[in-house]
Amino acid sequence: MLNNIFAFNALLQDEEKATLYGLLRGLQPQNVLEIGVAHGGSSQIILEALNDNERGRLFSVDIHPKPEAYKLFSDSPNGELFIG
Repeated sequence: MLNNIFAFNALLQDEEKATLYGLLRGLQPQNVLEIGVAHGGSSQIILEALNDNERGRLFSVDIHPKPEAYKLFSDSPNGELFIG
């Protein structure tokens, strides 16, 4: 839900969070590739949009993701984190 995304700890301004969420809701992608995860803030927004779409998967790649990202992806059926 759009209101949830503003609480996510992403290194994005609120307008950028809303834009990312809105694009994913509008485009209804089947697959999303994210390069660079860090703490997983933008990943949370992407996963929220895919969940609200009731479709789609997130594939994220990072060399050194933070512990928060590991937890986010281990709890998500729609996301997969690749290290390397």
